[in-house]
Amino acid sequence: MPSFARSFPITLVLCLALSGGVVPMTATPALAQTTGPEKAIAPETHPPGDIPDDQQFIVYTAPQGASLKVPEGCARRDTPDGAIFSDRYGRIELAIRPFGGSLTPAAVRADQVSRLEKTRRAVKIVGVETTKLPACAAVRIVYTENSDPNPVTHKQIRL
Repeated sequence: MPSFARSFPITLVLCLALSGGVVPMTATPALAQTTGPEKAIAPETHPPGDIPDDQQFIVYTAPQGASLKVPEGCARRDTPDGAIFSDRYGRIELAIRPFGGSLTPAAVRADQVSRLEKTRRAVKIVGVETTKLPACAAVRIVYTENSDPNPVTHKQIRL
């Protein structure tokens, strides 16, 4: 199974749904306490073709109405507010939560970016920008971070 997140920055998309002010969001859960700020790991380089040309993607639709395409073969764990898809180091989390305010890059920077930097591993923000999805307007956060340590080898990679 390919590690689908190795070569690409992580993208967090916030989208104000047309009914109910719901926010689909990809992220990962809070981390355990550490002794200080974690340093960014140098990204690995992979030869072209690291992700097979025939990689299939499936559409997952959450009970709350949001949907996204995920690589076929990833493990899925349902959560109360969405789902988590993962393979070795790669992870996609869909969490649908209310967003109490206008959905602008400035509002997302003030709320979500600071939360990512506090709760994730050596986050480096690449960009925060507006984007148009078929169902609504959205704000996309692109960032890199260190992976969680492998439970056996304790190795981390830059996602």
